Amino acid sequence: MPRPPSFFVYSPRPPEGKEQKAHVLFHDKEPGWLAVNDTGLEVAKRLDIGESIADAARYMATRYNISAEVAERDVRYVFEQLKLHRLLDSGAKYPNARSPSLDSAFLHLTSRCNLFCPHCYSASKYKNAEKDLPTSVVLRAVDELADNGARDVTFSGGEPLLHP
Repeated sequence: MPRPPSFFVYSPRPPEGKEQKAHVLFHDKEPGWLAVNDTGLEVAKRLDIGESIADAARYMATRYNISAEVAERDVRYVFEQLKLHRLLDSGAKYPNARSPSLDSAFLHLTSRCNLFCPHCYSASKYKNAEKDLPTSVVLRAVDELADNGARDVTFSGGEPLLHP
């Protein structure tokens, strides 16, 4: 039975028309993380399954048509960063790794409100002054939350029904 991955990957959805380039690797048990680009993610996954630095470098040199020296330098750099952030081989150290989950989220759509409740935190100098969260951002956030397992989303504000 293969061991579980040493890290979990979060790849935020890029803006429409843009390519994916950023990923965040999260430690499976501790509050460690590392941001990487597409190539860094590819190297990290190869190292995590136990591939040697030399084998990963050979693969990267061939795949990207770069010199063996450059490939080894880059793979070694990713390896050192993974070790520094304790993101490699944590599965052996922690056999009962956690599985992160996102059950619910709050989206603060607007600071606008047509009420004047004395107990409300919205009764500040920013009430009705800040711009609303753009609808395209709200829809993208809901999609990302759903893609990452959120079952409940609470729309809040101000008064969320004043959002366009």
